[in-house]
Amino acid sequence: MPVEAPPRNHVALLADQWPQNSPRHVALVNAPTVAQQLPASEGRCGIYVLTFEDGQLYVGQAVNVVSRFNDHRKTYGDIAELHFWQVPDASLDAFEQHAIHFLQAEGFLLRNVIHAAGRLGASNLDTIVSPVEQQYWLASPPSDRLGDEVRPDRNQIRVANQNRFKRVTADPRLASVLPAVRRYLARTVPFPRRTEFSHWSISAAPDTNKNSAPRMLTITLHSLETLFVWAPIDEQHRVIFELNVDLVTMQRHWPELENVVESFRAALLSDTSYLVRPGVLRLAVEGARNFMRLLDVDGVVEAARRLNLDMIRKGPAMQWKSHSFGLGDLLLDPVDKPTGGEHGDPLARGLVADALGDLPGHRQSPK
Repeated sequence: MPVEAPPRNHVALLADQWPQNSPRHVALVNAPTVAQQLPASEGRCGIYVLTFEDGQLYVGQAVNVVSRFNDHRKTYGDIAELHFWQVPDASLDAFEQHAIHFLQAEGFLLRNVIHAAGRLGASNLDTIVSPVEQQYWLASPPSDRLGDEVRPDRNQIRVANQNRFKRVTADPRLASVLPAVRRYLARTVPFPRRTEFSHWSISAAPDTNKNSAPRMLTITLHSLETLFVWAPIDEQHRVIFELNVDLVTMQRHWPELENVVESFRAALLSDTSYLVRPGVLRLAVEGARNFMRLLDVDGVVEAARRLNLDMIRKGPAMQWKSHSFGLGDLLLDPVDKPTGGEHGDPLARGLVADALGDLPGHRQSPK
């Protein structure tokens, strides 16, 4: 049985981020009213953090925190405590987004829907992967094992996407791509066999950019494409992997992001803006070997996990109609089989290795 880590003090962590702003603790049990503890004469404009009985948090901003708290109490019946930082009105957005991204990167589960993980209140992910399992998975070391849960199957969806699946399996490049994508699923998607189809999907030969940069496959968690494999229309011998990860988590490991490219010369980086989830960094490499090396670069798997858990907590898979159960079979079966070979390189087991972009290895981030 895994042993849960002791609770971490999010208030102290935020206090270190904002040394000029002292947090004010508001007691909610056997205590004066919130209005009495936060008198208007001392200022009520600022950032607040709600702590719930299950350990989850909610970060918010308010011009009048007392009024905002009363609104929350109508929605949530499990608020355990409130902490408040006085912040000028003009700085509320910046402070709120910083707090949300910082706490996410530190591994806390947030109930916020904008800028953060999950839905308001409990996520529907909690019904198939408990919050304790989610937290333990997020903190656990990367594993190449896919689990042994029973996978879902929907014959109508399988048949509907069979032609696209056959098109992909006829592509000789797939042999090198499969072990790389399998490793991505094993290391960065929570319980991939259990959450397949309900919370993430994989599309075979989707129509995206099909006339200029056709894709072999796309993995989508909730509504965000987190990994796709493609090549220019006139260079179909190439294999380019584009991976989305959490920006803040990568910045904790690499304060100067350009050092990632300097250290791992096969990678390209770009900031990416999504309404559904701000704070995304895109990494691109060419060749399956380089993609697996990218997953070993300091912070990459952690940043991918953070983004992926955030997205599937937001809701179910939105691209379920295009899910390729055929690709799922190739990636997730046989069960509980490590993706690495005897010497840690699955491409060394007679699979076709894509030499394009196969550049020297990487160093770890500076400590």
